[in-house]
Amino acid sequence: MGRVISRKATISAAQVALSAVTLAALRAMPPAPPALAEKRDAVQPGVPGPHSVRPAHPTMPLYQPVATAALSSEQETVYPVTLPVTTIGRALDNAINLLDPAVSRQHARLLLENDGWWIENISQRNPLRVDGVKIAPGARGRVRPGQTIQLGSSRLQLLAPLVTPARAGERSASQTTGDSIGRPPLNPLSPGVTLQFALRGRLSRSARWALLAIALVIFLASAILTLDVAALAGQAALANGGLRQALTALAIPIAPALGVALVVSALDRYEREPPIMMIAAFLWGAIIAIPPALYIERALSSALAPLLGAVSGAGALALAQAAAQAATAGVTEELVKGAGLLLLLLALRDELDNVTDGVIYGALIGAGFAMVENIVYFAVTPRAELGFLIIGRIALGWLTHSTFTALFGAGLGYIRETRDRYARWLAPLGGLLGAIILHTYFDFIAYVAAFAGAARTRASFGPLGRLGGALPPVAALAAYAPLFLVTLALLNITLQALRREAATVRAYLAAETLTGAVTPDEYLFAQNARLRSMVEREYGLRFGLRAYLLARALFQTETGLAFRRWHVEMGDPPKRSDRQPEDAYLERIPRLRRALARTVAQ
Repeated sequence: MGRVISRKATISAAQVALSAVTLAALRAMPPAPPALAEKRDAVQPGVPGPHSVRPAHPTMPLYQPVATAALSSEQETVYPVTLPVTTIGRALDNAINLLDPAVSRQHARLLLENDGWWIENISQRNPLRVDGVKIAPGARGRVRPGQTIQLGSSRLQLLAPLVTPARAGERSASQTTGDSIGRPPLNPLSPGVTLQFALRGRLSRSARWALLAIALVIFLASAILTLDVAALAGQAALANGGLRQALTALAIPIAPALGVALVVSALDRYEREPPIMMIAAFLWGAIIAIPPALYIERALSSALAPLLGAVSGAGALALAQAAAQAATAGVTEELVKGAGLLLLLLALRDELDNVTDGVIYGALIGAGFAMVENIVYFAVTPRAELGFLIIGRIALGWLTHSTFTALFGAGLGYIRETRDRYARWLAPLGGLLGAIILHTYFDFIAYVAAFAGAARTRASFGPLGRLGGALPPVAALAAYAPLFLVTLALLNITLQALRREAATVRAYLAAETLTGAVTPDEYLFAQNARLRSMVEREYGLRFGLRAYLLARALFQTETGLAFRRWHVEMGDPPKRSDRQPEDAYLERIPRLRRALARTVAQ
């Protein structure tokens, strides 16, 4: 596919040139735990053992914290091998520069010869090892794809097809020639491999059609009820401020939804979610969740009204009303929104791969719900108070509902990353409880500030009511400061999950590179989100939209294969079908590669 030319031979500084083939990749590995080192020493010299192919580290830190340690940025590097002779050492003029004091300035040369790969120790006194076999200074030894080269404390795994690789500049026929297989579909709304296997074997064909019909009826009924709410809000907007306010109520709430979409696109970096699923998540929040939330909230408000009537004193009554309204909204809305995430986990488990996916789907559901809620607020609020609404719900609060629901999504996503039985219950329950508490607290502060600012109840709130003009900023600080802190914490959790995603791709595509299912070029691109996006854009700019879509589909299929391998190792049962998702991925990858080669050659 292409050649990666890099400054200091690191992927982080790579620039893409699609004119040559990467021969292999050297994947930096963490220091081997003692148990693995002992096992490695027992392997027959010169033959790659299972640990060389199967991921020894990077994808299971959540349930094996003792045996695995976090990788540093240097250890996460994957180095491209683009020439038949590759120098390795501490000096900056090496093709691969290792910042390791135990490595010589000029330590080794990796050689591609007619009979395969060789490693030569060119240091004066420091040894190197190939899968535990020592190679003395001045000597050389064979290194097979999948084996680990150790220089000092650095470990590099050679990733190349196990067959004799081609020399630089040569391309295999499968990369350049066409075949009789038709063009793969490139519909952006295609469900992909995962959804094709979601219900296969679990339901009969008639049951699937019946389920689809029920889902369609529920969606249409919810859409009618939601449109009815929007129509009532539109009438209120026309009554309050005329056509201008009605258009404002429809237009302004779209901005936060677009902002959430941009955030989601930035976070969806490796195992990208199908657009149809992201649209469905947004519609769950914007259409399906609205009617039950309104109905339940009204029913609870009616049930609590007699209890609130028994409270004496204007101030006490206002506080009780604020607490009741906040708790009603917090519990009801988070349960209704969270039901969409729970349904996703139960019905389409393979689409919720990890914490990142939970955050993405939760944020989209929250964005849809917030958009409709904002339309109602902007419609019924007097024009004189629209400025406060824009500041509170758009400028400062555009991520409120997304943050609430993403907390539960992160907890559900954690189920897919851990084998700990207790964590599988505590994480989602903790996420849901956190969402309810944060939502309830936020609404309580808003309701109290509204009651304290009203002239008829101001005196009943004592010092709080006498704050006057200082009340809005004090209330804003009390409400938004915890929200911003939780949002930042959630962002940090998501970034950590993204690092685990990258480690998953690096580990589980390594074996596919050895078998030849994934080329070294594709491995280099797929395991680095920034480089992958750069390559996809380069294809689009040079060869058009079809090449861009094919490149995206190819990398997505390969990352999907890596995640499928990971989940199988985590204990996911096989599908009730003779054909498994990994079979579909492995069939789809060469089709996409050939189609991309044909598109580039045209």
